[in-house]
Amino acid sequence: MSAYWGRTTAGLLLVWAVLNPRSAWAENASESLDSSEKASEAVRLGHEGRQLFELAEYPAALERFRAAERSAHSPVFTLHMARCLKQLGRWTEAREGLSRMTGEPLPEGAPPPWQAAKADAVLELKALERELPRFSLTVSGLPESEVSVILDDRPVRLPLSELLLDPGHHEVTAHRGQRAQTATFTLTPGTHHSLVLRFDSAELTPSEPSRAPESTPQSAPQASEKPSASARRDPRDPWFWTAVGVSGASLAVGGVSGALALANVHTLDCPGGICTGDDQLKLERTRRLADVATVSLILAGTAAATAVTILVLNSRSDAGGARVAVGLGAGSLSLRCNL
Repeated sequence: MSAYWGRTTAGLLLVWAVLNPRSAWAENASESLDSSEKASEAVRLGHEGRQLFELAEYPAALERFRAAERSAHSPVFTLHMARCLKQLGRWTEAREGLSRMTGEPLPEGAPPPWQAAKADAVLELKALERELPRFSLTVSGLPESEVSVILDDRPVRLPLSELLLDPGHHEVTAHRGQRAQTATFTLTPGTHHSLVLRFDSAELTPSEPSRAPESTPQSAPQASEKPSASARRDPRDPWFWTAVGVSGASLAVGGVSGALALANVHTLDCPGGICTGDDQLKLERTRRLADVATVSLILAGTAAATAVTILVLNSRSDAGGARVAVGLGAGSLSLRCNL
């Protein structure tokens, strides 16, 4: 935990700070209540807050530190409040508290825990500002002065450039009259996220979040890439799958029929090429099987070629290219292509 709570005697030092006649804060406190009672109460609440913080009970710990701060002002409590806020994901509030604390001069003769708290606050503020996500927003198609923007239920003014936000999910809405666009986005620590709201094409164009540099980052380029219609839609249609199915089934039938025909040929006993009796019947069956195999293999090849044609042409249809359609009729197969 913190160096100053860990050293402690921090409670005794805090009581001493309350009673120290050189402390302007102690003089102000004595105007309303006995300073020793207020210091004792602040120390008690501060210890409770520290214990809750160690148990990761951050909301309860925050309330204890706030109550302690109300009883007796101390940079120790302010720093712990900021730490609780950071653990709760309220990074911008934590930054505000640390910023106020680092800008507040310590009174003459401030106790060591106060001095250590302020030194830690300076370091933690720098680290927090490096990790705070940044968000930039622009609009196109309309003058920025005519667009109203609501970010996480609070109004903001354009342009937004590297606005510091908490990590997590956010929602932004830009509207002008009846025209409005809403976008949601997620920020992670140390990133810069840019968003462009397009009123001309009624489209939303976010950029990929980028890792923020250690120094103050420049405005990130707002490059966006709209996916094409063909990338969003599968170019294959039911006819493609029909052709694939016909090709596969025909290939199976042709293969089986051909194999049976070859098997029958090897069992025929036809001296001089003349078959009689059962061999004559077997020869007729073999010829029929060979015919079935030939027709099936031709159909399989035709269906496969049709499937490839459908796949190639329909993949270009959304870009204004050709479109192919297949028709099946009684004893016929038709292929229609619109160019």
